[in-house]
Amino acid sequence: MKSFLSVKDTVTDVISKNPLFDGLSSRELSVVHNLSHVRNYNVGEYIFQKGQSGAGAYIVISGKVMLETEDLYIDKNTGAEKKQFKVIEELGVGELFGESALTDVNDKRLVSAKAMEPSVVLSFFRPDLLDIVKQRPGLASKILLNVSHILADRLARLNK
Repeated sequence: MKSFLSVKDTVTDVISKNPLFDGLSSRELSVVHNLSHVRNYNVGEYIFQKGQSGAGAYIVISGKVMLETEDLYIDKNTGAEKKQFKVIEELGVGELFGESALTDVNDKRLVSAKAMEPSVVLSFFRPDLLDIVKQRPGLASKILLNVSHILADRLARLNK
């Protein structure tokens, strides 16, 4: 008989394997799971757009998400202002994006995130992290240390 994972099981599995939550106990992972939000996105629907205030981090539970940026330019033939889109990265199941918004209240999104196919995305928002800071500082320090490692790794990759 074929068994199917529920969204809850899938979310728990993805959270437990994500570097943002590395080193957390099963009880701590349960706290994170209870504070996280799951949302479905249709093809072409934006999760967030460049220039918006960042609210939190996201993990792809199913589907694919594209990170893109846009530049404005003047069309030489018409003189009209147009947008040019550039794909930065394509993300699949288990991949994390938007994590810098967990630490920076003034963070403006530098790229847009858009579903490339029907996608389920987990959101973990800064206000939820701040609640953890107040109520469970040990757990919060683990998550924030993981954020710093992730951001340092991304910075190192960009500087290569």
